[in-house]
Order: sequence, then structure tokens, then C-alpha cells
Amino acid sequence: MKTKYSAEFRLEVVQYQLKGHSKVEAARKFGINPSSAERWLVLYGQNGKDSLDNVTRYAEFDLDFKLKVVLSVINDGLSLREAEKTYNLRTKAVITNWLHQYKKDGINGLQPKKGKHRLLKQPKQIEPEQAKIDKSKTQDELLEEIAYLRAEVALLKKRRALRLESEAGAQKHLLKSSRN
Repeated sequence: MKTKYSAEFRLEVVQYQLKGHSKVEAARKFGINPSSAERWLVLYGQNGKDSLDNVTRYAEFDLDFKLKVVLSVINDGLSLREAEKTYNLRTKAVITNWLHQYKKDGINGLQPKKGKHRLLKQPKQIEPEQAKIDKSKTQDELLEEIAYLRAEVALLKKRRALRLESEAGAQKHLLKSSRN
């Protein structure tokens, strides 16, 4: 899996921070997100230079690993940030997603979804306009809405007729004045 930044670039960012610069300063200098600078520094501190070689943008995790992370957050009280750093995860969002799946579907929610690429999902069926009627409205409310809409249409027609009449009068006046 291709990474966004090379290992050499990540190492350069880490070395800059090791010289006493903050993650924010490193982020500004190298044009990256401060959380990336911090994450690379933590990875380097935990596992050395080699940990910067295999930082991937998209990784697949097996059921046991996901369960271990989720249970450490739920049972051991690990914060999302602590779990992210402890397990060398790219972002807290992946842990949040796993927690949501676990709470919703239990251990089955953490199962890898092989063959279900998100881009291959079927598009949602779009209902025809007529089917989009709010089913919570009563018949009286619908009749009231119809009457209101009819009145609005009548008003718009009247305004249009008056505008056309006014324009026709102005044009007639121009024709008379141009003849004289």
C-alpha cells in the first residue's frame, strides 16, 4: 500500500522535532498536519526508525486486533488517543468506528467485510416526487396545504398579469409618442 509521505520525509520531520521544535513548528515548516508530526514522533519513540517505514494510509486489521483495541478502551479505560498511540494506529477515528460497530453488532460488527468495497455499493433508490409525501400529515393538513399553494399560484398569476399589462401599457405609450 502506497503511503502519502516517504519514510525519509517522516524521519526528517521527527529529527526536526527531536532538535527541540514543537509539532506545530514542524507542521508549519514541512506543510503537514501537527497530528501527523506527533504520531510519527511517537512511532519513532516506541519502535525506532523502522516504524516510519511501514506507516500506511489504509491498513486492514484482523478481528483479534480490533477486539483487543476495543476492549482496552471499554474495560481498561484507555482514551482514544492512548489507544491510538499504544496500538500504533493512524487515527482515533478508526477506533471510534470499531467501538460503534462493536456496540451495535457485538463481535460480529468487527468482522472483516471481505468483498464489500464501499465504492461498489448499490446506489440508493430515489423515490418519485409523488411518493415523497410526508406520511405524518393528516388529510386536513394536506388539504390546507393544497389550498395555500393554490392561493400562492393565483397570486403569482395575478402579479404576472399586472406586470404584463403594465408593460403593454408602457409599450403602447411609447408607440404613441414615437408617432408624434
